[in-house]
Amino acid sequence: MTYENTTRYDKSAVWALTLVFSRTVQRKRFLLRRLFLLVVGGIALTGGLVLLMVFSALDTGSRVICAAGLIVGAAALGEGLFLRRVMAWSTRRSLRRQGDAMERQFTFSPECFRCAQTGMETVFEYQTVKGVWETEDYFVLHMDTGHGMVVRKSGFTQGTADGFRRFLSEKTGLTAECLE
Repeated sequence: MTYENTTRYDKSAVWALTLVFSRTVQRKRFLLRRLFLLVVGGIALTGGLVLLMVFSALDTGSRVICAAGLIVGAAALGEGLFLRRVMAWSTRRSLRRQGDAMERQFTFSPECFRCAQTGMETVFEYQTVKGVWETEDYFVLHMDTGHGMVVRKSGFTQGTADGFRRFLSEKTGLTAECLE
């Protein structure tokens, strides 16, 4: 059987991709980056606040450093706290900058699968899929460290999401892991 799907890479699709990658494939990198941002943000914010207490005694150069410490600290802390959202926003922005059509047509045949977008079609063998995850609305296929594909469950024009789950498991030898 052949499965056909159309998926729009909207905010929720990119969020699903970011969520899966930050919890699985890039978990260590994500946690280290978050820890770094939180520590640097905390140190810069604390340093800025300490300098703020003695603000009247500071010269102009020190006041600039104090303000910079507060700004950098707040920005790093904010990014650390909302890192997944920042990553999803950055991915979506990057796709738009590249002139990406933001919509993919997938065709999953018994031999291989195709991903088509405006002006380009890529063919993949099932053995290139390194992991499969499932959220409430999407399947996420992990291709390599920085690349994945999002397939919307409600986007099947041929076949069903349940049938696709079984089909994908047979073709890749992988079972879709559920993430909420």
